[in-house]
Amino acid sequence: MEPSAVRQGEQAAWTAKDEDGGTYAALFNLGEQETLVSVELGLLGMKEAKLYPVRDVWEREDLAPVSGKIEAMVPGHGCRLYKITE
Repeated sequence: MEPSAVRQGEQAAWTAKDEDGGTYAALFNLGEQETLVSVELGLLGMKEAKLYPVRDVWEREDLAPVSGKIEAMVPGHGCRLYKITE
């Protein structure tokens, strides 16, 4: 899968696959205020009904698995980076 991007208003998501089949998802807040950034897994080319393990890449911690969408509170003009394992 080639890298892809989705934008909805002041929210954006960028994704790319790694060599092991995992998906990296970067969630961007393009606005000035902290906000909940959310993207449907289907828009990332993933099955929405499946439960996926998630790792916060920058914080180096495993998070609760997600299904349907991935979301995070992101500061103004900020970004969060996650690895979603298939």
